[in-house]
Parts: sequence; structure tokens; C-alpha cells
Amino acid sequence: MRDKRDWEGVATNLIQLGFLHGETGAPEKARAVFTEALEVGARHDDPNSINASRLGLAEAQIALGQSGQALETLKLARMGFAAEQDGSSNDMLLLMTGQALASLGKHAEALEQYRQALPLMERDGNQRYLAMLFKARATSQEALGLSADALRDYKRFNAIQLELQGKMRLEQSRLLQYEYEIRRRDFENRKLRADGQARQVQLEALERMRRWQSLALLLGLVLVAVLITWATRQWFRSRRLRELAMVDPLTGAASRLRIDTRAINAIAHAARDGTPMVMVLLDLDHFKDINDRFGHAAGDKVLRATAAAWQAQLRTHEPLGRIGGEEFMVVCPDTTLEQGLVVANRLCDATRALRFPDIAPDLRVTVSIGLAPARPAGETRDAMFERADAALYRAKQLGRDRVEA
Repeated sequence: MRDKRDWEGVATNLIQLGFLHGETGAPEKARAVFTEALEVGARHDDPNSINASRLGLAEAQIALGQSGQALETLKLARMGFAAEQDGSSNDMLLLMTGQALASLGKHAEALEQYRQALPLMERDGNQRYLAMLFKARATSQEALGLSADALRDYKRFNAIQLELQGKMRLEQSRLLQYEYEIRRRDFENRKLRADGQARQVQLEALERMRRWQSLALLLGLVLVAVLITWATRQWFRSRRLRELAMVDPLTGAASRLRIDTRAINAIAHAARDGTPMVMVLLDLDHFKDINDRFGHAAGDKVLRATAAAWQAQLRTHEPLGRIGGEEFMVVCPDTTLEQGLVVANRLCDATRALRFPDIAPDLRVTVSIGLAPARPAGETRDAMFERADAALYRAKQLGRDRVEA
């Protein structure tokens, strides 16, 4: 990203790296990385990166016992978020201010910060942040002699931790299963290579025997060819499985590679069996304005919520995939154009119904949709995409928030 001079991307990655250092118990490293991210954001006039860097820096300072410095950093961060009219981090600002005050022995003031933070966190539904708040509040309540309140909050913290640990174990189990498959295939490939080397040793031994030299060479070539073919098939099969498993990490929709594969297969099926099929392209209207007005974190929330709303309207055999920033594709097999229009209008209605009170009460989103039905004689994915894209462009030109086919 530095080579491409993508300074916003550089700052974002540094901020994420800083949070990882903090999570793994390395606050010194976290402080250094957040400081570097803050310098990048300041040099390139990126207020979102500056504010996020200050928030992370304050967390590292609290972990290092530099509570006074943390309060100053949080004050600057609060001013920066307010200047951008970004209230998405108010809960963390209050929580971390309370933690800094508590480390200075000001537990009564800390409890007031926690009191203001609690409804914001409950509205956002972030269980991890709630656990942090209950644990911090229990510590201050205990210091003030409020033992019953402290015990109650610590029990809440413990219950959330158990729930989060259960989710973490489930994810770890899935990850271990995936790693096992990769290692098993790697072992099989190594075994094939080892078998090939053993055969080569045998071949060299046979070559020293002049009477069998020609036969040994022929046998060795055949065996090597079989092993290479087998290893190549294994490699392609492993690669195909990884590609099909790819999911867009932000929205949970299929990745571009996966949705393109589904589209190609659906087009071929429609041409072969003479069944109908529709490709649907969706593009959120004025999405750049949302990022510019509320920040990229808010834009990510909008994308996630919109994708979830669309998924709820689609059948299991109608995959949704993300093909660009705010652009998505739906493949509708065994679907006529009329049925596709019903699906598209349902997606439009679901988009209009979305509300984002945690971002802005007046925020509304709409979507422009273009459809293209499969041609009976068959066509390429690119040709069908061009027709759907032309319909999408027409929907944009005719005022957005509409469906064109």
C-alpha cells in the first residue's frame, strides 16, 4: 500500500496491527504502531485514521499505566470524533475514560463514565465491549466497597465470557478442521514426492544394469508421469476447494471468484437444459456520500446490514456475491424474467426498509438493480454481465432506487 501511496490503507492496517498487539499482551508494541498510524493520518490529513489511532493509543497507554497521558489522548480523540460528527465510538471513549480514571483511583468518576457507556453498548450489541465494561465496573465498585454490585457485575462479565469462549471454540474447531484438510493433502503430496524419489533411486540402480537399462528407463518415465499427473490432480482439487470456500469477509456474501463460478455454471446449465435463468446486479445508490459523511466504519455497517437484508429475501439456491465496493450480484437459476423482477423488487423494498439509528436517524439507503435473462442459445458470463450492467446503468440514469431489465 505504501508503494501504491494508499495512505488510508496504510493507516488502517497499522491500526489493526496495533489492536492485535494489544490483544496479545504487547502494549509497548501497540503504542508504537498506533503512534506511527497517527503520524501517517496527520501527514495525509485523514481525520478518521487520526481519531481511530488516538483511541487505540489511549488503550495502550492505559495498559502501560500511563493513565494521565491516556486521558489527554482520549480528550483529543473525543474532539476529533465530534468534529467529524461521528458518534460510533462514544461507547469506547466513555469506557476507556472510566478505565483511566479508575487506574488513578478516581473510582466514583469512573462509575459515572461506565453508566453513560452501558446503554450505548447494549444498543450496539457488542458482547466483547459489554464484558470489558462489566469487569471494569466491578473493579471500581469493589474499590468503593459496593461488594454486592461488584459481584453482580462480575457474574455478568463471567457469563458473557463463557458465551464468547463457546463461540471462539466453535470457530477454532472449524479452523482446525480446515487446517487438517490442508495438512492431509500436503502430506499426500509429500508422500507422492517421496515415492517419486524412491522410484528414481530404483531407476538409477536399474540403469547400472546394462541388460535392463532400456526397460528401466521406460518404466521410470511411466511412473514419473503417473505421479506427476496424480500430484497435479491433487493440487487442482485442493485449490478448487479453497476457491469455492472463499467468502467476502466484510458482508458474508460469496466472493467475486465464487459468484462468478456460480454464474458460469448456471448459464451453462440453462443453455444445456433449456431452463430459464436471471442474473441480477445491485449497486447501492450514493454510497460514497455515506462514507464521506459518516466514515468508512459506518459504511461497512451499512454494507453488512444491507447484505444480511438481501440474504433474508433470497432462496438458498439464489447466491448473493460481492463483486466490488458496493456492487453485488445474485444468480437466480430456474427463474424467468418475470420472477426475477419480483425478486429484484423485493430486494428494493428490503433496502428501503433498512434503518440505522446508531449511525444517523435520518439515514436511508436505496439500490439500483439491473436484470438480464439467459439467452436460450447460450452466451458467456461476460456477455450476460454486460447486458445486466447496461440495465443497471439505465436504472441509475432514470433516477436510481428502481429496477430495470
